[in-house]
Amino acid sequence: MNEPALATVVALALVILAAIAVARSVRIIPRDRVGLVERLGRYQRTLDPGVHLLLPIVDRVRVTVDMLPQELVIPTQPVITRDDYLVSIDTSLRFQVVDARAATYEVVDHVAAMERLTITTLRELVGTLDRAAVADSRTAITSRLSTALARGAAAWGLRLVDVAVTAIDVPDLADSPTATHPSAVTNSSVRGAAADPIPSDREELTS
Repeated sequence: MNEPALATVVALALVILAAIAVARSVRIIPRDRVGLVERLGRYQRTLDPGVHLLLPIVDRVRVTVDMLPQELVIPTQPVITRDDYLVSIDTSLRFQVVDARAATYEVVDHVAAMERLTITTLRELVGTLDRAAVADSRTAITSRLSTALARGAAAWGLRLVDVAVTAIDVPDLADSPTATHPSAVTNSSVRGAAADPIPSDREELTS
């Protein structure tokens, strides 16, 4: 191969490599999402929706994060009251990512973390109430649950939009408490640290 032909091949190869590098350095972030850029494995910046140029090789978009409000429906939870009755509670909540960096680096999976926090908090709250109080305390339970979830959400870069206790299934007085059955689950595993009793809606209205 003569020198002019070799030079042509080399120039063509360089053009192709340059085109590939440019193509890989251009990232388009969709609407309602943001992208987290890492440089050499460390967080570098957050990309807003639009077209962005990255440094080839050293920069990469680790993840794009949805910034729209998300709804999370918690599966029906069996929870034990203070007097050992098993009640079932349905809960749903909506939250929104406001700090994509915290939602990515401060927790492994912020959706799963919100679900676990909701379930744990429900167990702790209901564990301080007896059967009758649970039936009358939906508003109070929702309020205390909302406060606890908002605190946890803020630490993970999330904003709690709303919480709803959609259903509480309380057993009849004729039903035996769970503690009378051989397969009973004790309250010690769900109550956690002692907490002030939650006032019933009726008590809140009369106070």
